[in-house]
Amino acid sequence: MTKEKGIHIVAEGFELDRAIEPIYDYPIEKMYILGANQTKYSGGNKLAKHFVQKIKEELRVEVQTKELDIYNFQEVFEETAQIIQENQNQPIYINISTAPKLSLVAMISAAYLNKRKNMEIFYLKPQEYLLPKMLKQITDDGDIEKIKNEFLEHGFAKGKTGYEEIPVFPIKNIKEIDKKILKVLKNKEAKSISELKNKLEERTQKETKRSTIQYRIKNLEKDGLISTERQNRRLQIKIKKLGKIYID
Repeated sequence: MTKEKGIHIVAEGFELDRAIEPIYDYPIEKMYILGANQTKYSGGNKLAKHFVQKIKEELRVEVQTKELDIYNFQEVFEETAQIIQENQNQPIYINISTAPKLSLVAMISAAYLNKRKNMEIFYLKPQEYLLPKMLKQITDDGDIEKIKNEFLEHGFAKGKTGYEEIPVFPIKNIKEIDKKILKVLKNKEAKSISELKNKLEERTQKETKRSTIQYRIKNLEKDGLISTERQNRRLQIKIKKLGKIYID
C-alpha cells in the first residue's frame, strides 16, 4: 500500500543517507530537524551542522530546523510533541535513525503520548558503517584522506538495507473481547466481519453482536493493532505487527 506524503521528524546527527533515503519509501511533504543550539560539544555541533546543510541542499521540500538542546530530554520531547500536534491532518513519520540515544527515547516517548493512527516510527538499517572503516584505515596507515571525504559525504553510515518499524503502543488497556479478536486474527486474517464474527463465536462459544464487533474493530484500528481494507464490498481485517506483539 502506497504511503501518503507526510511530515518527517529527524534529529540532527552525523549522517546524511539515513535522513535522506527514507523519503522514497515514506513520501515527504516537509522535514523538521531537531537541531543542537548548545556549544557544549562544539566540534560535534559543527559537524552536525555540516550534515544539516547537506540535507537542505539535497531535499526539494521545506526543511525547518528546530533549535534546541539535543541532549535535553524535556526539550526534545516537548518539541516532538508540538510538531505532532501542529500537523494533525498529515501523516507523521518519525525517523530515529540519526538520533542520539537520549533524543531517540524522547522522540518515541512523545509519539506514545500523542498517539495517532497516521503516525509511524522507523529506524533505517544502513548498508555500511564507516567508523570501523575509518579506524582500520588509521591503524593500517591507509589513505585517510579518501575515507575522510567519504565520511563528509555520507556520515558515520551510508546506504540502506531496510527498515525496522517501531510500534507505537496504545497507552490504555484493551478489553477482553479485543484480546480475543486479536487472537483470532493472529491465526488468520478475516475476509469479512461475518467471518470474524463466526471465528470469534467458535473460540468463545458465545454469541457476539455484529455491531459490537464493528465497534471493537474501529477502536483496534485506531490503536494501530489491526488494519482494514475494503475488498468487493467486504471489510478485510488483518492483525498488524503491533497487534501480534501486544497479544503475545
